[in-house]
Amino acid sequence: MTKEYDNTNTAVVWSNPGALDNEQAPVLRVKLNVDGVDKEVGLYLNENHPDYRDLNDLIIELLEVIQESESSSPLFRGKVKEPYRKAEEKTSKRGTARRGKTGSGSTDEATTSADW
Repeated sequence: MTKEYDNTNTAVVWSNPGALDNEQAPVLRVKLNVDGVDKEVGLYLNENHPDYRDLNDLIIELLEVIQESESSSPLFRGKVKEPYRKAEEKTSKRGTARRGKTGSGSTDEATTSADW
């Protein structure tokens, strides 16, 4: 029996070679699945960025290379997670934080792990 792929809470990023011919087209397309709901996001280069021209040249070069490669693989893959929260936010949300010992033997720092 083959295992069915579960794409819940995943993301893939595709380049959009159409952006070479159309300045209104997104440079990257993101396909997300958040809690079982499919979403799509178009990403555009921020024209107000101080390095816009240099970045735009790099993106054009990248899109041309990808277009020539004729690859059907996504550029990036990812996982959708809850946003990172500082230890204080976790404490107030849960009521208490785990305490861990520091090198000196005291317990003055909350022990937390980053979500990412």
